[in-house]
Amino acid sequence: MAYRDDLYAADNLIGYTGQIHKMPTVYFRKGNLFGHITQYHDLPQNNGREEVGNSAEYKIANEPQKDGTSRCVERIGTKAFHTSRNLFIPADKVNSEDKAVLLQAIWKFPEKKDISEMRDHIEEMLDQSDRKKAMHAELLKKR
Repeated sequence: MAYRDDLYAADNLIGYTGQIHKMPTVYFRKGNLFGHITQYHDLPQNNGREEVGNSAEYKIANEPQKDGTSRCVERIGTKAFHTSRNLFIPADKVNSEDKAVLLQAIWKFPEKKDISEMRDHIEEMLDQSDRKKAMHAELLKKR
């Protein structure tokens, strides 16, 4: 059985990023559950099904970036947790033939990403780094 088929199913497709015929990242949502399947990334461990998230505050939208472009950003409340390399294209803007191409990701990538196992550790390291920066800034203020 594939990882979290309750979410990663045709009825839960909400859109994609990337080019339709070049292994796009495919996004899914069902109620408060959300996730995406990365089909191609320079870091092979990042290919596959994202660990399923659960939040009523989940949002996905194209947002302007500092470089003047817009990209897909996923947020829980106000906190961004994933910025795509591309724009988000909603599923309701995709024809049935292209939806069939997108849905191939479900059977091509049945496993959870290898990198998902490291997420908590990475977030903990980033939190520690943020705390160190804040402490350093406070020490500089006292000088």
